[in-house]
Amino acid sequence: MAGKKKDLEGNEAVKKEKDANNGSNYLALVANIMISILLMTVGLSMLFITDMKPLYYTYIVIGFLLVWGITCTVRYFAREEFRIISNYDFAFGIIILILSACMILRAKEVSSYFHLLLGCLALIEGVVLLQHTIQMKQLRGAAWFLNLLMALALIAFSVITILNLKKILDPNSQAFYILLVAAGLLGILSQILVAIRAKRFRKNETEEKTRKEKKEEEKEKEQKQERLEDFEQNYGDSFFGRNADRKDDSKNSSDRGNTDASDRSVSENASGSDSGVPTGSAASSDSLDSSKASESKAEETAAASGWTEADESFFRQIRKKK
Repeated sequence: MAGKKKDLEGNEAVKKEKDANNGSNYLALVANIMISILLMTVGLSMLFITDMKPLYYTYIVIGFLLVWGITCTVRYFAREEFRIISNYDFAFGIIILILSACMILRAKEVSSYFHLLLGCLALIEGVVLLQHTIQMKQLRGAAWFLNLLMALALIAFSVITILNLKKILDPNSQAFYILLVAAGLLGILSQILVAIRAKRFRKNETEEKTRKEKKEEEKEKEQKQERLEDFEQNYGDSFFGRNADRKDDSKNSSDRGNTDASDRSVSENASGSDSGVPTGSAASSDSLDSSKASESKAEETAAASGWTEADESFFRQIRKKK
């Protein structure tokens, strides 16, 4: 029974974990990773390909958006996410694809606000890092403070870019391009750190739960053994003696049956002829009544305590050792 219970609990845990994974915000995860890669790609392109126009960078951004939209739409059907009522990956995927098509048609106009677009992407990345910081803190990760510094630095960079504060940071300088690459690297690094910490936290949580369950099982086993030994000491002979004697001595009793019957008959006749009272039979009857009363009390106690055949078998092993 205990093994079956553990299997059921294990299956339920696996099911819960699977449901949690199916219900996870895949859209946001993909977006965070793609934004990090996009910032790195644009920053590296600006550093090493100086002749590229903002229009080309706009097409790179649109390309990433198209991949993102297609991924979300295909995944919705491939993973049967329509079963999850809170999942809207298909809707967001279609919206992203439509917006990407509009951006392609108006690529020149969009390229004139390219730095503003980069600032918005960097802001999204910084806020995601801030959430990672909270996750790391709650999961008792040691690197949460480092994550907080990265998040604050990235948010400050994004605000400067959006406000176009050229006195602080020129969008056409190499320092700006290097910061774009750094922003992408920080986003990927933060995602890796929080993923590792979440995995370790789940592992430690499972191990702690297993240790508690084993400790409870051992404690329950010790308590049961103490109860059995206490019962053995008080009622063992009367409760188990009858069944054991019947099983062990059934063959010898059948062999002596006829002889004992004839002896009792002769003794009773002789006693009855002298005094007229069956003294041997009366003594035997009193002893039998006392034994039955003791057995009945032991059986009631055992029934009230919930003893089973397994307990009786365990009990007999204790008696054999003694």
